[in-house]
Amino acid sequence: MGVLLAVSRVGSLRSIPLRALYSSASVIFLVALYFTFSRGAVLALAGGAVVLLVLSKRRFEMLGNLLIPGLAALWVILQVRDLPGLVMRPVTRQQMQIDGWLLVNPLLEALLVALIAQVAFSIVIRLIENFVPGNVENWF
Repeated sequence: MGVLLAVSRVGSLRSIPLRALYSSASVIFLVALYFTFSRGAVLALAGGAVVLLVLSKRRFEMLGNLLIPGLAALWVILQVRDLPGLVMRPVTRQQMQIDGWLLVNPLLEALLVALIAQVAFSIVIRLIENFVPGNVENWF
């Protein structure tokens, strides 16, 4: 739920730093969702994303806002999916702590990438809004 709320909020904000902050928060929510191992939550997220895209007036912008944190979170998950302390049980508490610390670096890199990508995407969207004639604006 937090992912969809943050992404929908990104689409309504005009402040580029706030958009980037919400996009980074979405990365954290997506990684946390993956490590809860809840298939129902992932299905609810997928269904909510489809509804969000269908109901949005600016579908292409919303799709970009969904893809930026989604791809960053996917990169984190691919980097740490084989760490036994994060995905297997039973493991020792020490192994969980070690693997938890190994998660921090890819997560921080993904947050930085999501920040930069959202800033760049927001600038592109703003340029499109400024240079596209008003009668064509509904396509974006």
